[in-house]
Amino acid sequence: MQINKTHLVITLLLLLFGDNILAQNILSGTVINAKTNEPVIGENVIIKELQKGTITDNNGRYNFSVATGKYTVVFSSIGYESLEKSIVCNQKNNVLMLS
Repeated sequence: MQINKTHLVITLLLLLFGDNILAQNILSGTVINAKTNEPVIGENVIIKELQKGTITDNNGRYNFSVATGKYTVVFSSIGYESLEKSIVCNQKNNVLMLS
């Protein structure tokens, strides 16, 4: 039985990096104005270590797919003070509480 080189390469890559592929976590949340209790639309949400960012939708929501690890999340928007928080994403708990 001859082993196809492509299948062998794919198998080796999955063995080496498979845990990272399967260890994706969803980091999500909603940005709310503390004074008005309304969602903040268009807030910049950036994960520094990944150089990855998004903006909040019309309901103030955002989400990222990230691997397990420690990250610094930066929230910024015109008219609001920037906020920077650290979070550890793992399969047990992905809740980021901000005050």
